[in-house]
Amino acid sequence: TVWVSSESVLVELSDADREIIQNYKPNKFVIADLGASKYEINGHEYLFGVDIFNNINDALSKSSEYDVIYVFAGEYELFSDIRKSVTILGPNADKGSQEERNEEALVTIFYDQVDTLAANVRFNGLSLNGNNEPTDTGIYFQCRVGTEEFTLESCIINHGNTFIKVVSGSDMTINV
Repeated sequence: TVWVSSESVLVELSDADREIIQNYKPNKFVIADLGASKYEINGHEYLFGVDIFNNINDALSKSSEYDVIYVFAGEYELFSDIRKSVTILGPNADKGSQEERNEEALVTIFYDQVDTLAANVRFNGLSLNGNNEPTDTGIYFQCRVGTEEFTLESCIINHGNTFIKVVSGSDMTINV
């Protein structure tokens, strides 16, 4: 399967991309380098700024409850709150710890800037990078009131520890 743009920009899918798209059927996509406004995959049309984005923050702001966002291999930053229940997938979704990994979607998470304000938030198959200057303590998520389940699955953690701070009065499940 190949993404085809009306402006002749082609982005070939890897086998991992194809498998994850087939299994999870994401409805939002993030690709680091976009050069057109309209794309097509398997007969479905996707528009830049509506279904396809060049950064995770914009994809999150345009998401609806329980959207599935697929992040292609590349480098990204995450610095906005997660206000809706979403699944954010990378090219290594569902990979076991001993399995060979595909090219990574490297997501730098900024300190004290990513609050989860949604019932269910799931990261699967991403490489997460801490950018917590000046302390360089690692990756820091704050789970606020209303968060019921927070999941980090098949993710690689770079640059220090991972902190999941629960700022909630209700019961919550954390899956790592």
